[in-house]
Amino acid sequence: MPYRKINNVTRANIIADLFCGNFKTDVELAVRHDCSPKTIQRLRNTLDPDLLGKLDRERTELDLARRELDEKINSIPSLVEAHLRASLAGATKIAQQVNDDEWRGKQSAAELRGLYDSLSEIAIRIIAAIERANEKREEGAKQVTPPTG
Repeated sequence: MPYRKINNVTRANIIADLFCGNFKTDVELAVRHDCSPKTIQRLRNTLDPDLLGKLDRERTELDLARRELDEKINSIPSLVEAHLRASLAGATKIAQQVNDDEWRGKQSAAELRGLYDSLSEIAIRIIAAIERANEKREEGAKQVTPPTG
Protein backbone atom coordinates (compact mmCIF):
# COMPACT_ATOMS: atom_id res chain seq x y z
CA MET A 1 0.00 0.00 0.00
CA PRO A 2 1.51 3.34 -1.00
CA TYR A 3 2.13 5.87 1.73
CA ARG A 4 -0.94 7.90 2.48
CA LYS A 5 -1.18 10.53 5.17
CA ILE A 6 -3.76 9.73 7.83
CA ASN A 7 -5.92 12.31 9.54
CA ASN A 8 -5.78 13.16 13.24
CA VAL A 9 -8.96 11.24 14.06
CA THR A 10 -7.58 8.05 12.49
CA ARG A 11 -4.26 8.62 14.25
CA ALA A 12 -6.07 9.03 17.60
CA ASN A 13 -8.13 5.88 16.97
CA ILE A 14 -5.03 3.87 16.13
CA ILE A 15 -3.27 5.06 19.28
CA ALA A 16 -6.37 4.24 21.34
CA ASP A 17 -6.43 0.74 19.83
CA LEU A 18 -2.73 0.33 20.62
CA PHE A 19 -3.36 1.34 24.24
CA CYS A 20 -6.42 -0.92 24.49
CA GLY A 21 -4.71 -3.89 22.87
CA ASN A 22 -7.73 -4.46 20.63
CA PHE A 23 -5.72 -6.10 17.85
CA LYS A 24 -3.14 -8.86 18.02
CA THR A 25 -1.03 -7.72 15.07
CA ASP A 26 -0.18 -4.48 13.34
CA VAL A 27 -1.59 -5.96 10.11
CA GLU A 28 -5.03 -6.45 11.73
CA LEU A 29 -4.93 -2.90 13.03
CA ALA A 30 -3.82 -1.56 9.63
CA VAL A 31 -6.69 -3.34 7.89
CA ARG A 32 -9.15 -1.95 10.45
CA HIS A 33 -7.98 1.63 9.87
CA ASP A 34 -7.24 1.26 6.15
CA CYS A 35 -3.58 2.17 6.40
CA SER A 36 -0.18 0.55 6.13
CA PRO A 37 1.27 -1.69 8.85
CA LYS A 38 4.30 0.60 8.67
CA THR A 39 2.06 3.48 9.76
CA ILE A 40 0.96 1.43 12.73
CA GLN A 41 4.57 0.58 13.56
CA ARG A 42 5.60 4.24 13.23
CA LEU A 43 2.83 5.30 15.64
CA ARG A 44 3.70 2.45 18.02
CA ASN A 45 7.31 3.66 18.10
CA THR A 46 6.15 7.10 19.30
CA LEU A 47 4.58 5.54 22.38
CA ASP A 48 6.43 4.61 25.57
CA PRO A 49 7.08 0.83 25.33
CA ASP A 50 7.10 0.53 29.13
CA LEU A 51 3.64 2.08 29.28
CA LEU A 52 2.33 -0.25 26.55
CA GLY A 53 3.83 -3.22 28.42
CA LYS A 54 2.31 -2.09 31.70
CA LEU A 55 -1.12 -1.66 30.10
CA ASP A 56 -0.83 -5.09 28.50
CA ARG A 57 0.10 -6.73 31.83
CA GLU A 58 -2.73 -4.97 33.66
CA ARG A 59 -5.18 -5.94 30.92
CA THR A 60 -4.06 -9.56 31.19
CA GLU A 61 -4.44 -9.51 34.98
CA LEU A 62 -7.91 -7.95 34.70
CA ASP A 63 -8.98 -10.52 32.09
CA LEU A 64 -7.81 -13.34 34.35
CA ALA A 65 -9.59 -11.84 37.38
CA ARG A 66 -12.76 -11.38 35.31
CA ARG A 67 -12.67 -15.01 34.11
CA GLU A 68 -12.15 -16.24 37.67
CA LEU A 69 -15.03 -14.09 38.90
CA ASP A 70 -17.28 -15.31 36.07
CA GLU A 71 -16.41 -18.92 36.89
CA LYS A 72 -17.10 -18.34 40.56
CA ILE A 73 -20.39 -16.56 39.95
CA ASN A 74 -21.58 -19.22 37.53
CA SER A 75 -20.36 -22.24 39.47
CA ILE A 76 -22.84 -24.54 41.17
CA PRO A 77 -21.19 -24.22 44.62
CA SER A 78 -21.42 -20.43 44.40
CA LEU A 79 -25.06 -20.59 43.38
CA VAL A 80 -25.80 -23.01 46.23
CA GLU A 81 -23.95 -20.75 48.65
CA ALA A 82 -25.95 -17.73 47.46
CA HIS A 83 -29.18 -19.72 47.88
CA LEU A 84 -28.18 -20.78 51.39
CA ARG A 85 -27.36 -17.21 52.34
CA ALA A 86 -30.74 -16.01 51.05
CA SER A 87 -32.51 -18.83 52.89
CA LEU A 88 -30.67 -18.00 56.08
CA ALA A 89 -31.53 -14.31 55.74
CA GLY A 90 -35.22 -15.18 55.28
CA ALA A 91 -35.21 -17.60 58.20
CA THR A 92 -33.53 -14.96 60.36
CA LYS A 93 -36.27 -12.42 59.57
CA ILE A 94 -38.96 -14.95 60.44
CA ALA A 95 -37.15 -15.94 63.62
CA GLN A 96 -36.95 -12.31 64.72
CA GLN A 97 -40.73 -12.25 64.99
CA VAL A 98 -40.43 -14.55 68.01
CA ASN A 99 -39.00 -11.59 69.95
CA ASP A 100 -42.19 -9.58 69.33
CA ASP A 101 -44.39 -10.13 72.42
CA GLU A 102 -47.55 -9.02 70.63
CA TRP A 103 -46.98 -11.39 67.69
CA ARG A 104 -46.01 -14.26 69.99
CA GLY A 105 -49.16 -13.70 72.09
CA LYS A 106 -51.33 -14.24 69.01
CA GLN A 107 -49.78 -17.65 68.24
CA SER A 108 -50.86 -20.95 69.69
CA ALA A 109 -48.37 -23.21 71.44
CA ALA A 110 -48.59 -25.65 68.53
CA GLU A 111 -47.79 -22.90 66.00
CA LEU A 112 -44.82 -21.69 68.04
CA ARG A 113 -43.55 -25.26 68.36
CA GLY A 114 -43.94 -25.75 64.59
CA LEU A 115 -42.03 -22.55 63.92
CA TYR A 116 -39.27 -23.55 66.34
CA ASP A 117 -39.02 -27.03 64.73
CA SER A 118 -38.87 -25.54 61.23
CA LEU A 119 -36.23 -22.99 62.17
CA SER A 120 -34.16 -25.65 63.93
CA GLU A 121 -34.37 -27.97 60.93
CA ILE A 122 -33.37 -25.17 58.55
CA ALA A 123 -30.41 -24.21 60.75
CA ILE A 124 -29.23 -27.83 60.96
CA ARG A 125 -29.47 -28.31 57.18
CA ILE A 126 -27.59 -25.08 56.51
CA ILE A 127 -24.83 -26.01 58.95
CA ALA A 128 -24.60 -29.50 57.42
CA ALA A 129 -24.38 -28.02 53.91
CA ILE A 130 -21.63 -25.64 55.02
CA GLU A 131 -19.71 -28.52 56.59
CA ARG A 132 -20.03 -30.62 53.41
CA ALA A 133 -18.87 -27.68 51.31
CA ASN A 134 -15.87 -27.13 53.59
CA GLU A 135 -14.97 -30.83 53.41
CA LYS A 136 -15.16 -30.78 49.60
CA ARG A 137 -13.07 -27.62 49.52
CA GLU A 138 -10.43 -29.25 51.75
CA GLU A 139 -10.42 -32.41 49.59
CA GLY A 140 -9.99 -30.27 46.47
CA ALA A 141 -7.12 -28.39 48.08
CA LYS A 142 -5.40 -31.66 49.00
CA GLN A 143 -5.68 -32.87 45.40
CA VAL A 144 -4.25 -29.62 44.04
CA THR A 145 -1.40 -29.35 46.55
CA PRO A 146 0.55 -32.56 47.10
CA PRO A 147 1.71 -33.16 50.69
CA THR A 148 5.23 -31.99 51.50
CA GLY A 149 7.77 -33.86 53.53
